[in-house]
Formats: sequence, C-alpha cells, structure tokens
Amino acid sequence: MEIFKDIEGYEGKYQISNQGRVKRFYKNGKEKILKPSKDDNGYYRVNLGKDGKIKTVKIHRLIAEAFIPNPENKPCIDHIIPLSIGGTNEVSNLRWCTHMENLNNSLTIVNFKNKIITDETKRKMSESRKGMCLVDVMKKHLTNFKNKMIKEQIKETYNEH
Repeated sequence: MEIFKDIEGYEGKYQISNQGRVKRFYKNGKEKILKPSKDDNGYYRVNLGKDGKIKTVKIHRLIAEAFIPNPENKPCIDHIIPLSIGGTNEVSNLRWCTHMENLNNSLTIVNFKNKIITDETKRKMSESRKGMCLVDVMKKHLTNFKNKMIKEQIKETYNEH
C-alpha cells in the first residue's frame, strides 16, 4: 500500500511516498506526481520549489527522511540492492548507514567492480601486476576506487572544494 507523507520544509506543497513517488499540490487544489530525472550516478532526483528558490533533492533521501528512523544520526542512505542492478527507491530497499557501511555493502562492491573492471582496466592491470594474482590486483584497484569515493563523499558532506 502506498503511503504519502509531507516532505519536511515543504509541508502542504510536496509529499513523498514509501514507493518513491513525489506529489506536488497546487494552490488551485490540483495535484500532480512529479517525473524524476537521473543524475550522473544513476540516482533519481526532483526539483522542489519554495519562496522562489529551487532545490534539487534525491528521491532516496526524501524517502529515508520521511519513513526510516535514524536514531544513530547516520549520514548516508544505502540502497541495499543498488539501483544499477535492479534495486528500487522503495523504503524496503533503503537503510541509514555510515560512509563505510555504504561502501562495504557487498552488492555495491560487486557493482563498483563491474563498473571499473573494463577491458581497458584489465589490460592496465595485467601490465602492472608483475607476479601479483588477479584477485590482489582487483582488490588494489577497488581499494583505490573506494578511497576516491570516500574522499568525494567527505568533500560533499563538508562542502569542501
């Protein structure tokens, strides 16, 4: 059953559902389900307007804030099954987590491996391995990738540029 709740800060104007749909209410009494767009990372987002200002927000964050308690005040939302391999933005597929918990989701790691282990990457890895087994080389490349992701998330969290 789909349940809608007001979006904090946009009460009476926008609502988010536990299935990831965003509803807008107009002054004339009409309402409309907004069509989300995808960002460069494959996350769905919508634009919310208030007081002449537009804010772009990710759907999964709106769902988590409205439907999932966060007693430990964790900063990230993890897609238990990532969107890119068939996961959804439904509340049952989301959880609050730390940056490390997010990166250590085994399905996320497999997804990252699939994205970064391209033919070109395999060629570079085989040239650089010099006696290392492929698993160790993949771990090295994945660790470098995860470290880059952590640095980017820290910059994003603390608005560092």
